Amino acid sequence: MKSSLVVLVLILATATSAFPLGLEKVDVIVPAGLDAGLLGPTALCYDDLRSLLIVTNTEGHQVAVLNRQGIAAKVLGRGGDLRFPTAIAVTNKGTLFVAERGKENLKVLPHYESGVLEEYRSLDLSSFRRTVPVQPSALFVDKKSNLYVADRGNRQILVFGSDEKFKFKITDVGEPTDVWADFGKIFIPDPGFGGVRVYSDAGRILPALGTSPSKFKAPLRIRTLAADRRGRLWVVEEGNGIKVIDSFDNPLLTIKREVLGLFSSVDMTMDGNNNLYVLEQGGNRITVFSITE
Repeated sequence: MKSSLVVLVLILATATSAFPLGLEKVDVIVPAGLDAGLLGPTALCYDDLRSLLIVTNTEGHQVAVLNRQGIAAKVLGRGGDLRFPTAIAVTNKGTLFVAERGKENLKVLPHYESGVLEEYRSLDLSSFRRTVPVQPSALFVDKKSNLYVADRGNRQILVFGSDEKFKFKITDVGEPTDVWADFGKIFIPDPGFGGVRVYSDAGRILPALGTSPSKFKAPLRIRTLAADRRGRLWVVEEGNGIKVIDSFDNPLLTIKREVLGLFSSVDMTMDGNNNLYVLEQGGNRITVFSITE
């Protein structure tokens, strides 16, 4: 079931924005066609090529593939192949990566949207232990099909090529809750230290965002983030408010939790049309916003 109301959430940005910037709440998706609805979802991603939204039904031990209206086009895991899926990412070729709670490997499903049987292969991560078992907290696939694995247990990011072979790792990144790679940069929120750690696409450290005392009252404590097509970062703070910052670390927009009405947001993603999808674990739903300017 989805909302049919179109609600304007916020109008203007701060004076630092070159254009008026805001969010328009356009939909609330409560997935239909699942065995028992969403139960404790933790992650989502958007497949632009196929116009499909993919969300982990974590406590239901499944992954739901939804159309834009929130109807399940496919449900993965009905045969018991998945246990507590916690993070997902998809390539342009339709290869789906799934991390499971307490597992040091990723399950890899080629052509996830096809009608063939679920036959997963494994991408082993155990060799990348530093001090504790690898704990994938987030996954991301960039436009070149490079895979980024945020390992919160060992405070590192593991990067694999489109051939699923290891390329390099970035160590000592704090407590990564998410990872996003675009515009030749890798963005990693670290709620422990605060702000967003930034690296080049080769792993070279760059100036962090969201920590400057002259621009922010306190370092941003970020749960999840996404970059839009203008290179701006949209971040959900731990208190469920949303902020927007540009590549020069300028705050462009602040939207308070009370205005957004979000309830325990745990992940966000964006499609090619500048629509922002926010997964609310507290409401077991996905709220959709359109970026306006």
